[in-house]
Amino acid sequence: MSVGRNDPCPCGNGKKYKQCCLGKASPTEVARTKKISLGTLVIAVAALITGLAVSVPAGLAVGVIGLGLIGLWLWLFAPPPKRAGGADPSAINYGR
Repeated sequence: MSVGRNDPCPCGNGKKYKQCCLGKASPTEVARTKKISLGTLVIAVAALITGLAVSVPAGLAVGVIGLGLIGLWLWLFAPPPKRAGGADPSAINYGR
């Protein structure tokens, strides 16, 4: 279900959607951002530990491979959600 800018906000506070929740991150976006941040932190720590324990090139390899795996996971399983309220850049029709 799509919510228009001037429709009542689905959160139920009685305001218009554009004055309430338009532009705020949805809970799924917040959870996705937290997962990305946590994964990146884990990869950075693993790369640092590997670089100190084994060698710097091995640490760099762990970091690059780990970030590549995070990128692959995002591309395959967690694409960004479409924005509500017509703010999706891919929905621009240029007046056609």
